[in-house]
Amino acid sequence: GFGGTAFHPRFGVDNRWIYLYYTYDKNNDCNTSGSAKRGPVNRLSRFTLGENKIIDPSTEQVFFETPILPYGGHNSGQIRFGVDGYLYVSVGDGGGGISKENDAGVIYPQALDMLLGKIIRLTDTGGIPPTNPYTDPQTSARCSRDGWSGNPSINCQEIYSYGLRNPFRFALDVNAARQEGKTRLFINDVGRHTWESVHEGGDGFAGANYGYPDREGPCIKKEASNCAPDSRYLSPIHWYLHNDEEGGAITGNAFYPNDAGWPWDFQNSYLYADYALGGIYRVTRGSEGCPYPQCDPPISDYAPTAKVFSKLYKVTGMAFGPYMGGQALYVSTRGSDGLRGDKGIFRIKYSGPPIAPPPTVVPPLNNAVIGSTPAIASNVPETVTTEVDVTTTPETGSTTGVDIAYTLETATTEVNTVEDFTAPDDGDDWFLPPGGINFPGAGTSVNTNNGAAPTSPGTTDNTVAVSQPSIPEATPTEYNRIPKAFISASTTLGFPPLF
Repeated sequence: GFGGTAFHPRFGVDNRWIYLYYTYDKNNDCNTSGSAKRGPVNRLSRFTLGENKIIDPSTEQVFFETPILPYGGHNSGQIRFGVDGYLYVSVGDGGGGISKENDAGVIYPQALDMLLGKIIRLTDTGGIPPTNPYTDPQTSARCSRDGWSGNPSINCQEIYSYGLRNPFRFALDVNAARQEGKTRLFINDVGRHTWESVHEGGDGFAGANYGYPDREGPCIKKEASNCAPDSRYLSPIHWYLHNDEEGGAITGNAFYPNDAGWPWDFQNSYLYADYALGGIYRVTRGSEGCPYPQCDPPISDYAPTAKVFSKLYKVTGMAFGPYMGGQALYVSTRGSDGLRGDKGIFRIKYSGPPIAPPPTVVPPLNNAVIGSTPAIASNVPETVTTEVDVTTTPETGSTTGVDIAYTLETATTEVNTVEDFTAPDDGDDWFLPPGGINFPGAGTSVNTNNGAAPTSPGTTDNTVAVSQPSIPEATPTEYNRIPKAFISASTTLGFPPLF
């Protein structure tokens, strides 16, 4: 089948290159009964897309082929360019319930002399990046011809990381790419026995061993406890149980671009889909994780999980892309067994009001009547009360603008602001400026309180109510199915990275 596609980052500017990962009947035999000596292979190739939007087969340049697939599953095939300009490709272990071994008795995902169960990294012309982990000419070789080095002691130069079962999809963190110039990948590895896993990859993960088949999720294979870390393997950053309640196959994924204009709950979020149970889930790194041995099994730092789009079944891929001057989430799905006519490519866009700034958290104030916990912005503004020092200069009764310094004292800090204000006459009441006083980082005071003005330059204490900003409630998100006639390169899951 067809596993993945990617456009060159300079597509349409310097070239018209498109990269495809697909199953190829290399041996004129599509048998996938379990024999490692017959059957198809998976292939990564680069083509040129013509101006007529048709790929010319004669332009194919084969970058690599896998070994013969022992079974018909676990093909993977996600393709993405990193910020480093290199091409990252996920390759599954070939499938099947019986693990296959190389000539030295090493199971495929752990065998460095072949390409199955790996993340591959190449240049845009199919070469080997000099920073790949296995490039010593004495102990490595190119494996592009048939996916093997031919010697268990000779590593494949194409390998970037290994120890994966079915890394069906991985996502590039567009926020890290834009803000830090960093290639950061989250790799979804479909589990077999107990756990579904998300692994981190990209910069800093050359030569990483994710542990399959010895490990699955945070634990030893087939275990839901007994989860002591193993220094030989890199543990996942998120996981969930492989069962009828939590899910059975982690598939499509995407990082939310922080400038996409969706509700603030999506900031710094990672989205993934579960093929078996359906739906798209959102996780954000927080403080609710619990490591081993305090918890066994451990709890991910990305817990808890929120199911944000439930009416999507058998999702195979997703990515954010351009739409009407903004960004939408494009989702490909095989539908719920074809019974509801819901298979195809869908577009999800946010259609609510403009998004307010993130919630402001104010520490407890010295004289505030808010109990012992911080006041947190919500849809209903929180109003707290405290003493404010009001200092007037040069003297009261001036008809010209004078500076009044307001100091909002909290339990941890002082927040200051200075505003131009016409001072009242001696003995008159003073009022807060129209619209209130803006205390940076601490909300805006309401213009309701007053008190006696000082009779000479100096300071007086007055009570001010400070109202926190509110966040508008989001309206339902629209689901728009894209008519097949309008699906093009810009709306598929392979458009150039958005950074």
